[in-house]
Parts: sequence; C-alpha cells; structure tokens
Amino acid sequence: MKQNFDESLMLIDGDCGICQEAGKILARITHGRLRIEPWQSVTPLPPGVTAAQLNDEVAFVAKDGHVSWGARAVSEALGTSASCVVVLAGKALRAFPISVAADVTYRAIARNRHRISSALGLVACTVPREIQ
Repeated sequence: MKQNFDESLMLIDGDCGICQEAGKILARITHGRLRIEPWQSVTPLPPGVTAAQLNDEVAFVAKDGHVSWGARAVSEALGTSASCVVVLAGKALRAFPISVAADVTYRAIARNRHRISSALGLVACTVPREIQ
C-alpha cells in the first residue's frame, strides 16, 4: 500500500558536493514546490526506499508514494516546477532516446561523484574509493 505525502520529496546525498549543489539549483527552479532533503536526515525513510539504494542514486518520492530513481528521479523532480520550460525539460529526459543518454550520464556522474566534487572544489563525498 502506498503512503500519501503532503508534498513530493527528492532525497539527495548530504555528503556529496554535486548532490548539494544540484539540490540548490533544483530548489530554485521548482520554486519551493519540491521538498529536497539529504537522505541521511530523513527518519524513517519512505516505504520502498533503502539507504543502500540511496548510496548509489537519488530518489524522487511522489505525493502518492511512487518512487523513481536516478535520471528518472531528476526528470520527475523537474516536473514539479511551475515553469513550463522546466516541466518540458523533465519530460524530454523521459523520452527515448534522450532517456537512455540521461541514464548513462547520470550513472557515470554518480559513480564518480567524489572525484568530480573534489575537482570542482565542492564538499568531497565520503563514498568509498575503489581499490586500485
């Protein structure tokens, strides 16, 4: 059974500089219509969401409790904006073949977010580095 929420929720990694910066941008372009929280500060996590999954990708939890992950979560989050342009950008991210490119790009960035955050001078992620 899905739980209903007062507002949609985007769960980001609070230890990741890229995630924090993306969350700030998302807050601006959705004009406060989306609750954005570091997943580490949300207790309990919504049904269907685990810390293990959130270590790998962001989650969007819709008002009806439906959960989307990764690039799809980003597109769903954009859909909460009051701006038609932002909503259309979110829809474009779900359309084939853009959705494939968005997913590949999202996964590459997520996998390397600690390196990218450091290179950009952002808070470096505490994601464990691969053994060389």
